[in-house]
Amino acid sequence: MNRSTLLLICLALSTACKTDADNDGFDSKADCDDDDPNVNPDAVEICDAVDNDCDGETDEGVRDVYFRDLDGDGYGDEASMDEFCSQPPDYVTIAGDCNDTDADFNPGASEIDCGDPNDYNCDGSVGYADVDADGLPACQDCNDGDPDVYYGANETCDGKDNDCDGEVDDNPIDGSTFYIDHDADGFGSPDEVYAVYSCGDAPDGYVADNTDCNDLAATAYPGADEVCDGIDNDC
Repeated sequence: MNRSTLLLICLALSTACKTDADNDGFDSKADCDDDDPNVNPDAVEICDAVDNDCDGETDEGVRDVYFRDLDGDGYGDEASMDEFCSQPPDYVTIAGDCNDTDADFNPGASEIDCGDPNDYNCDGSVGYADVDADGLPACQDCNDGDPDVYYGANETCDGKDNDCDGEVDDNPIDGSTFYIDHDADGFGSPDEVYAVYSCGDAPDGYVADNTDCNDLAATAYPGADEVCDGIDNDC
């Protein structure tokens, strides 16, 4: 048998072994499913659980992303992300749920109460946010950027409204004590009811002294001259 005959036999055998049953232009050697004309190396991958383009992968790049939504609030847990051709039960397209076991927690929720320490809307902050760590939430603090300022704080001489009463440095605990001087004789009443605490100089009508024995009579005070007027002038 000569060389030409051998070549013809080999060619015939090779051709006989290659078939294109689905007539998609690819023989059975190249076609991963020669019974389906929609499956071949030139086909476009679609989401149908079939390796349409014969690259060894199924539905790659055509599936949609979904997130498991255990509490049914419409928001899923990002950690539960998966890809499907169609949306399965209990899966949603929106992530961001910080507590997927409780429907009260999701990005669309509102913070329920100022004093509630939970982050209901999953934004990383809570209704009880206390930026200055003074023990009161921002919604109950007149200045949540200053730990020295909050309702109930002691007023001090620092130029701030420490106790949030609308007054700055009023009756500070580290201020000086001044006493009311009703009769303006320079000596104040010993009655603590009328005493005030102030930073700096005495307020109008007040003095640092509290030794007046009769603060309703300007002629009565320690060191005054005793006169015949029926009162104890020199205390």
